[in-house]
Amino acid sequence: MKVIKQLINILLNISVFLLIFLMVLNFMSNPSSSGLFGLKGYSVLSNSMQPTFSAGDYLIDYQTAYEDLKEGDVITYLLDNGIIVTHRITAETSDGFVTQGDANEFADDMPVTKEAYIAQYRFHIPYLGQLLIGLSQPIAFITLIFILAIYLLGIYLSNRHLEEN
Repeated sequence: MKVIKQLINILLNISVFLLIFLMVLNFMSNPSSSGLFGLKGYSVLSNSMQPTFSAGDYLIDYQTAYEDLKEGDVITYLLDNGIIVTHRITAETSDGFVTQGDANEFADDMPVTKEAYIAQYRFHIPYLGQLLIGLSQPIAFITLIFILAIYLLGIYLSNRHLEEN
């Protein structure tokens, strides 16, 4: 029974660490920020890049230099209206990179300039974006903070009990 409790404790600690890491990564993923160790994370909202990734997936991008990008790379960039998009580079012109979603029939309207470029796609975690979008709702966030507080209180009381014995 003690081994099971220790295993559950380890899994909960890892989960809390990952959740905090993702929360910090999301906070630092503003297009104008430097990211977290060069990493940025985004939840996918459309299926324009299927089958590479789908709506509800979570993307991890790395801030590669704009000059190092090439045709075939998948990049994240900011549109003039503030929408963040992740599409594949299909060509390079004097105005910037031409991009297109893998599931889209036509290329995007505007080339991606150095100013609009955010980061280069590295990998994705299926369905995690749906979870993070759900957790961004106020009631879910308050519930999560409440559960985390109870968890931390349990650790404190457990450690205090061990010190007394």
